[in-house]
Amino acid sequence: MKTAEIIKWGRWRIAWVSSGNLDEVGKLLRSGEIDGVGLNPHHGFTGDPSFLNELPSFAGIIVTETGSLDCQTLPRFNELRFISLGGMRLRGFDFREFINLVDLRIVWHSGDILPSSGDSLESLYLKGYKPKTKDLNALSSFANLEALELVQAGVTSLDGVQRLARLRQIDVSYCKALVTIAALISTPIEQVHFEACGNIQDIPLLSRCARVRSIKLSSCGKLQSLSFLEESKTIEEFRFVKTEVADGDMSPLLKLKSVGFINKRDYSHTSEQVNEFISRRAANSDHP
Repeated sequence: MKTAEIIKWGRWRIAWVSSGNLDEVGKLLRSGEIDGVGLNPHHGFTGDPSFLNELPSFAGIIVTETGSLDCQTLPRFNELRFISLGGMRLRGFDFREFINLVDLRIVWHSGDILPSSGDSLESLYLKGYKPKTKDLNALSSFANLEALELVQAGVTSLDGVQRLARLRQIDVSYCKALVTIAALISTPIEQVHFEACGNIQDIPLLSRCARVRSIKLSSCGKLQSLSFLEESKTIEEFRFVKTEVADGDMSPLLKLKSVGFINKRDYSHTSEQVNEFISRRAANSDHP
């Protein structure tokens, strides 16, 4: 019998399962030591998921590095709370069967139907999402969504997120068509990360987000200035890599608590100088 390896997957605990360790995985599920199961060819999965029916109920399933799983068998497990189908491109898959989903991570394909009831979904990852409207209005019904991650999405705006009243974190990467992020102003967003989104025209609008604390930019073109940071009372962290600041003035960073950037000759301060200033200020505040 093969020993089941247990790993943390975000908030969940899973064990890699195969036909050779069903008894052990079953015991782990019954004892509450794991929440769900993972399928991976490097951990003994051969492409036939029928053995899952022999397990006691489980909360979720992770599938990695395989395109051979017959996902049409998944709806029989419609009580699942988390599903991650990494590396798989489903065609016309209907996720409305899963009314209790909390976490969903998929590579999206035209014809896929996302959950229609958004009351339970808290975290959503979509790769290759290309809605006809080129915005996020189709996601606006997920009333309890707290974290949204988009990779290679064909959207020009984030319109629709303003109706996500619990959205706290957004990660957007390799969305080259994205031009405006103005919709974030009306959200309770706290953490923002943009990577390889070089056509965004209104990044300074993030200063108008009432709760934003952390902003991270990577390969996001050029900012004219960092002066927008001075307009915010909540931003504590600002990090930018391969994202230039045209006027070179780094002084707005001095008010923050955490900063990171790559030094350039025409910048007013180096990263080391900014962080030394921040450290001294923190030390002085601890010893009045």
